[in-house]
Order: sequence, then C-alpha cells, then structure tokens
Amino acid sequence: MTYRRVHEVLVALFKHPSWQGGLLVADLRRKKSLLGVGHMPSALQIVIQEVLSSKVTPFSNFSIQSQYKMVVPVDATYPAPGKGFDPHKKNTALQSHVAFFDRDGDGVIWPLDTFLGFRALKFSIFFCILATIFVHGGLSYVLWDGVVPDPFFRLSIKWAHRGKHGSDSGAYTTVGEFDEDRFNKIFDMYSAPPHKEMTFMEGVRMLHGNMNPYDFFGWVASAFEWLATYLLIAPPDGKMRRDDVKAVYNGSIFYHISGREAPRQ
Repeated sequence: MTYRRVHEVLVALFKHPSWQGGLLVADLRRKKSLLGVGHMPSALQIVIQEVLSSKVTPFSNFSIQSQYKMVVPVDATYPAPGKGFDPHKKNTALQSHVAFFDRDGDGVIWPLDTFLGFRALKFSIFFCILATIFVHGGLSYVLWDGVVPDPFFRLSIKWAHRGKHGSDSGAYTTVGEFDEDRFNKIFDMYSAPPHKEMTFMEGVRMLHGNMNPYDFFGWVASAFEWLATYLLIAPPDGKMRRDDVKAVYNGSIFYHISGREAPRQ
C-alpha cells in the first residue's frame, strides 16, 4: 500500500461519524477489515496491531478532532484538502493570508481578485497593477494544478505553500504554517532593543541577511514583500510594531485595514 493510500484510509477513518465521539479499541477491532493491516507498511502495521491488542493508549479525542478540523497539506508535495481554505476549520497562516484575495471563496484567485484585494488595502492603482503582474506572473505556474501553465494566470489556494521561496524570513514552514519562534528570532536579531518595533532600514538589513546565493527570484520577491508590508502598515513614526508585522503573516491585518469581515474559524 502506498503512502498516499495509507493517508486516504486514515483520513477516511478520521472523518467516519463513529470516530468523532472518541476512538476506542473496540472501534479499531470492528474496523480491522477496513484498515487492511496486512497490506500496510510494516511500521504502520505494528502501530495498528499494538492498538488492536491494547498495548498502547488509543488516540485521544483531542488529537482526532484536531486532525479532523485541520486544512493542512500532508507535506509540501501534496495540496491542501478541498479548496485549500475552509473558514469552519483550522487553516494555516499562509492559507488565511492568501484567502483574503479569494473574493468568492472558490479556492481560486484570479488576477482581478488580486488587483481588487490590493485596492481594498488602500494601495494606489499603479502599485495594484504592479503587484498583480508580479504575483501572478511569478507564482501562477507553481500554484496551479498540472504541468501546463494556466493561460489565465490564476492561483490555487490549495497549492499556496508552494509559493514559499528562498531568501525569506523562514517564518512560514514548507506547508504554510507560522513558525512563531523563527519569526521572533529574526525580529529580535535585526530590530533595536527593546525589539518591539522594526524600521524600514532594519528590514532591509534583514533582507540582506536572509539572502541565499544566486537566488535572484527570492531576492526580488522578498524585497517586494517587505516594501508592500511597510506601505501596508504605513507607521507614522516609521516603526512597525511586532504584532502588526505578525498580523500580515496570517492576513488578519488585511481585514482590519479593508474593513471587511474576517471569516469565522
């Protein structure tokens, strides 16, 4: 049984109604035929057999419910489930970040969606056009299904994590989750004490410190993102607060600035 098949079986089990009230050893025994233990990889087979024989504690209700409520890719090579964003489940920070631009909630972001999204964030028409060309021209191919480029330069939210590029802060993991420890470390490293705020030039130093060799796309992308972040927050004193920068990563600041109601999760 392949890794993909094992994942599909486990997801199907997690979503089964009888599992949502708690996973019991008896439930596993009744589902033994569905699990197909004999055809699973040896390591997973051992775990399942141990649970069946009550040698280990079954999964807790919390872990089952957490998995059921997550909209996270299995790993960086897989798309996120469904449309890539579900307001009724727990999404990654990157999914929440890009979902702001998906105006109709269909999981697909058109160039016009991006343009209107930036306009809602109070950017000038020139910057909105520039951002739309840069984002869709640079990311459409990697954020779309298949090997054939999309003629409309659309973006698919379920592949948003593939838009993670080099020479960045590393605050996003490869599946799009927010790494707060990494964010705080980078912010503290390049900001002046007491490390509550960051100036534009401190951010430029951060960009220079994060540059990977020969990563031309990453350099340009990181510089553009930092400029957009600074213009978005537009601090009157020239200093961006840590919480405001953090709010850009999960997109929550977008709703605050635009006045749109954030989706309830």
